[in-house]
Amino acid sequence: MVLIRKLYLATFIANQRICRVSNEIASLPAWVRRRDGSQLPFEADRICQSLYAAAESLGTPSAFLTRELTDVVLHFLALDPFAGIPRTSDIAEQVEKIVREVGQPLLARRYGDLQKQVETVHDQSERRITVACTGSPERFVKDCLQAYSRQAIFS
Repeated sequence: MVLIRKLYLATFIANQRICRVSNEIASLPAWVRRRDGSQLPFEADRICQSLYAAAESLGTPSAFLTRELTDVVLHFLALDPFAGIPRTSDIAEQVEKIVREVGQPLLARRYGDLQKQVETVHDQSERRITVACTGSPERFVKDCLQAYSRQAIFS
């Protein structure tokens, strides 16, 4: 029991030394709510990757500029008090607004356009497939595969 307690205390002390976070980053949301209601951890790299994709589609990819813009976005997101767990669309709107306000209107517009394209793709993928279960299990599986093929593969 004493060994476990010492091990726990040593781990706690080591974690306290490593996990010191600035106050600014500590106020960023820990979780983000997706469109389907699920939650995932907030990752700043997703913002950076999205901004880079937008810059790349404009023909002006710059990893340095993208990283600097991401840092600016994180700074202002940390100042924005989110009520509860923010949605991904809320964060995307904030990112677009911040990037526009720091003097990158073309990049902000392209980022917003790409986010809207992602939303429409997700809306299309959330369609449900309905299959009547009237026959044998083998027939039901065949009907399910056929309905899925019609909707997901051939549309």
